[in-house]
Amino acid sequence: MAYLGAGRGKLLLFGEHAAVYGYPAVGLSLETALRVQLQPGRRSGWKVEGVEAEDCGKILEVLALLEKISSSGHGRGGGTVRIESEIPRGLGFGSSAALCVALSAAVASWRGEEDQRRIWEWAHRGEKLFHGTPSGIDTGLALLGGLYSFRPNPPELPAAENLKGVALHLVVGAVPRRENAGALIGGLRDKMLGGDENTSMTVEGLGKLAERAGEILRGRRELSGGESAPEILGELAREAQEYLSRLGLNTPELVRLLEQGTAQGALGGKLSGAGGGGAFFLIYPDRETAGSGARALRDLATADTLFPLSWVPSPQSPTSQMSCSG
Repeated sequence: MAYLGAGRGKLLLFGEHAAVYGYPAVGLSLETALRVQLQPGRRSGWKVEGVEAEDCGKILEVLALLEKISSSGHGRGGGTVRIESEIPRGLGFGSSAALCVALSAAVASWRGEEDQRRIWEWAHRGEKLFHGTPSGIDTGLALLGGLYSFRPNPPELPAAENLKGVALHLVVGAVPRRENAGALIGGLRDKMLGGDENTSMTVEGLGKLAERAGEILRGRRELSGGESAPEILGELAREAQEYLSRLGLNTPELVRLLEQGTAQGALGGKLSGAGGGGAFFLIYPDRETAGSGARALRDLATADTLFPLSWVPSPQSPTSQMSCSG
């Protein structure tokens, strides 16, 4: 019998970097997913299929952890794990979180565990093998599905609130990363720990914008001046992007695409995630404008720009047929 699990891609809308320091964050689960098929067998250890050879070690490490924390008297298992992913890697869409959630869900199905909170906890522990001290936001979005506000609560999982108040018309894409996400996060941490006042004020500003965005998206904030919720969110995105630029997280490719998107009718946009390239999004007033905006941005795409999601059809990379064992 095969046991299945899936983890969604994610898009962080507001609060990146600030969430590390106790501020809220707002994020959205994407339709793209990573799927796992767990086939226990008589063999000792696991054979992993559908991934590159260099990824096998980390996957087997996560599997070993999940077996340990879910065992309840079960011995070490073995068999075949098949992985298929639609989520671009290394661009801020949460591919490692989706992997940990999909593996946790498959192991939970195998072990008869149905508690979503426990599955989230398992995935969060697995994500630590990738990122050391993750917030739990990425795995939450990969598991829960939808639009959420998160309030960090380290070392526990963050508090999650489902937001249903506003329809969003987004165009989502990515540009190649110029810097490693871990290095960017570490560099910012060093400045914060070193007492850099400008960095601290900028991070606080990002946190306050995430607070305001959450109020709009839960439908509790009174709108003023005749502006619609998308218009206000577009303004917040532009302001957040200015803060992120002060932290040195922009790239020329990203700036060009955000400027072009605004010229084509976007209300605002920003990077999503650690920065230095990677994911971005633009907010549009309606579906039609978002569609035309996406087409205009697609026409700008070159070897230095990628559009793996949203309105632009995503050419999926063929799944690797390599396998590994452990």
